Amino acid sequence: MTRMLLYLSLALMVPSSLCQTLECFHCDIGFWDLCYTTITNCSEGEHCFVGYGKAADVLDIKLLGCLAKEECDQETTIELPTNNTLYVMKRTCCDEDLCNGGSALHTTFMTTVLSLLTLFMLTGLLV
Repeated sequence: MTRMLLYLSLALMVPSSLCQTLECFHCDIGFWDLCYTTITNCSEGEHCFVGYGKAADVLDIKLLGCLAKEECDQETTIELPTNNTLYVMKRTCCDEDLCNGGSALHTTFMTTVLSLLTLFMLTGLLV
């Protein structure tokens, strides 16, 4: 009986672990570092990605989402049909949940902490 329960438990756990997909931040298009971000689930064979580009050599563009593994870490040129503006987009992938959006937040947090620490040291508030 115990062996049957063990086999049943394993049979139920294996398919659920095989069906898990990555959760990634998603943003259709952002300018500079401003991006309306939601969370999405990737399909099988996709990774999270961050895409950075520059339109007309002036405007920084950012994309977030899921991307087919074969398309990762490539630079592509994209044409916008409305005004024929070309921009180059570099898409970098990662393969962990929500890995395509945390580094900017982490960097901002660390920068803030280090700035406050330096300020406290300079003003003598921290001994």
